[in-house]
Amino acid sequence: MTNQEKDTASSAEKIENEVDEISIFSAGSLGGDTSVAEDVDLRIAVEKDGRLDPFLDTASDRFSSILVKETRQATKSRHFVWTFFATIIITLIVTFVGLSDRASGDLGQSLLMGYLVALGLPLMIIVPISTFQSLSAEHGDGTLQLISITTMKPSEIVVGKLCSSFLQILIYMSVLAPCVTFTFLLRGVDVFQIILSLVCAFGLSASLCCLGLAMGSISNTRIISAGMQLVFVLVLLAFAWSWCFMAYGLAQEFGGFPAEAYFWISSWACGVLSTALLLLVAATAQITFDSENRASYLRIAMLVQQTLFIAFMIGITGVGAGRTDMLLFMLIHLHYWLLMGSLMTMTSHRLSNRVRRSMPRTVLGRAFGGLLIPGPGRGFLFAWTNGIFGIAVVIVLLLSTPNGTLNLEALVLSSFYFSMFLSCCYIFNQFIRGCSPHAPIWIGFLGLGIVMFLPTVFVAVIEAFDYRGRYFDSGLLVYSNWYAALGRTEIMAGWSQNSGRNSMEWVGYWTVALTAFLTTGYALLSACREFSVTTLATPAHVLEEDRDHARRDPLGRKEETIDDIFA
Repeated sequence: MTNQEKDTASSAEKIENEVDEISIFSAGSLGGDTSVAEDVDLRIAVEKDGRLDPFLDTASDRFSSILVKETRQATKSRHFVWTFFATIIITLIVTFVGLSDRASGDLGQSLLMGYLVALGLPLMIIVPISTFQSLSAEHGDGTLQLISITTMKPSEIVVGKLCSSFLQILIYMSVLAPCVTFTFLLRGVDVFQIILSLVCAFGLSASLCCLGLAMGSISNTRIISAGMQLVFVLVLLAFAWSWCFMAYGLAQEFGGFPAEAYFWISSWACGVLSTALLLLVAATAQITFDSENRASYLRIAMLVQQTLFIAFMIGITGVGAGRTDMLLFMLIHLHYWLLMGSLMTMTSHRLSNRVRRSMPRTVLGRAFGGLLIPGPGRGFLFAWTNGIFGIAVVIVLLLSTPNGTLNLEALVLSSFYFSMFLSCCYIFNQFIRGCSPHAPIWIGFLGLGIVMFLPTVFVAVIEAFDYRGRYFDSGLLVYSNWYAALGRTEIMAGWSQNSGRNSMEWVGYWTVALTAFLTTGYALLSACREFSVTTLATPAHVLEEDRDHARRDPLGRKEETIDDIFA
């Protein structure tokens, strides 16, 4: 062995002993000629692990695979890069234009408003559209079915996409963070304004992302996806325009706000966040298998909003709300349950064996949890019960208010219309479901629209031909419209014949009442038949599989890695 060969051997032995500090890549391993691998060695120094590296490695392994996938795709896309640089350019323009006007006494407020308006482009338009397309593209490409058959839960898919949107929001907000902080050094802006402005921007953008996920979850065909995207873009443009006015209000002085303003701001925030939660749960339920229980969490989210509404109604009695305000919010509450009821009554009445095994087994559980089980009849009862309960709460609040005046006739008439419209919508949706078992759930909107506005259109046609009132009295026709009848009732003084009504108006009034009783009675009898479904026992082989899985993985980890899913 020559001296050169000995030196080479000793160098190789030294390298092997210092493997933790030196990494050797031969020329052949890099795609070169392996014949010269013994003569040429490329030595690259390896950085030593820091104290945070083990923690970061452990934390990154626990991240959702969907979060990693969506973040990669979003940050490498062209629209993200172009929007990022466009935001920087707009920020620079706002800064130079704002600083050029040095004579302005409220320079900080002007710059803050300009930065918030510039922030509205990516946060109110780009990020929600990207979120919508991320889920609708899964339907179009057929990859959602591939992900669904893995051990990943539907909630993990939706939350992973939402967290990716949160990261994009934070990246865009980091662009304006130095500029927004700079406004604190100028006049007219304090720290509370800056924090509140950024929180409102983040919350509103996150809520729009939840709306995008909900609309993207029902875009299962290309035609529906194109229509939903058009509607969603119009909604985003409306919110972006509203954000400009909101930015003006956030940039103003907060010292002169009355105490009631903070109540309305907090109520608005609770309404937006609870609606975002409901949309997120709806998106999760939409991509869940039909054999799973897709209704319970949705109805729990609706109960959360019902609880917040009752708290809001109690709160507005303390800020001096009158009878007209209470009636207006009660109408909003009833229309909310009409909308939710039209969707819940469009579901299938057949329960899978998996859902029947999860039904409550005790009498108390069936009494309180029976309405949370899937089914159109249970959905009708759930919506009708909450709507009537809201009317009862309004009545109690008006009676308990010292200066409150109660128009019981308007409340009773509203309950008649609510029960009639919801019952007719339930009957209509079940007829459509019987003709087409696979009809989409959004057909429930169509049923509600037909039930509510078809009589109004019919009456409008009658009034056009009978404009002199020869055949039909206007007092009779006014009760075909809920809002016109309610306005007529507000003008009247009471229940008696001397309240200003003629005989034909009383005929229209009692026609609505009789129709409400008949349709609601039939719908209640039809819905109660779903409670005859019995609970099934869990098979022995299912219990054995659950025990085997718990034995293999005591921590209950079921998520696969990104390489296992997309290999």
